Amino acid sequence: MKAVQPGVLAPVPPLARYLSFTLKPRCEPRRALLALSAIADGEKCVAGIGESLLRVLGREIEGMRPFPSYAGVGFEVPATPAALWCWLRGSDRGELVHQSRAVEQALAAFEPVIAASRTLDGVVSFDAGRDLTDPHSIVFTEVFEDRAALDRQESLPEVQAVMAVFADVLAAEPEATIFHVSSAEPWGG
Repeated sequence: MKAVQPGVLAPVPPLARYLSFTLKPRCEPRRALLALSAIADGEKCVAGIGESLLRVLGREIEGMRPFPSYAGVGFEVPATPAALWCWLRGSDRGELVHQSRAVEQALAAFEPVIAASRTLDGVVSFDAGRDLTDPHSIVFTEVFEDRAALDRQESLPEVQAVMAVFADVLAAEPEATIFHVSSAEPWGG
């Protein structure tokens, strides 16, 4: 996600779709936000972060306050707080539906893969993070005891589900490099 989202101040689009998300109990939203960052370009997809998400992330935004409700003669606009809000902007209904599905799938995709991979026998470490030089890139660092552990991890149904989602979400094919390490020692020792 961009720090500045031009879509906020752009002219109202011909069509739009609003997606609101709540947090699951004991969730770890950082991985889902990484996936969303590949989609939320600030123009066609504008993202908003709610107070509950900020609290889970341990962050504050100066001036952040609850969204007010409004009422007047003949109208009422209730406050509808959410952990995450996405405004999908466009001119084609079908494209907006597909974009909605991509956002929803990307947000949900990483959680089960990471959880399943970390408990698998032979997986030493399994992490994901954003490339600091390219905010649209997500980097996985995976350490396996041997090739058999890598094969077991890649055959997990959770991994297969994510790979199916990637076909619709990724801008380029995933890249991978395998390093064979014969020994290791602690850093600084």
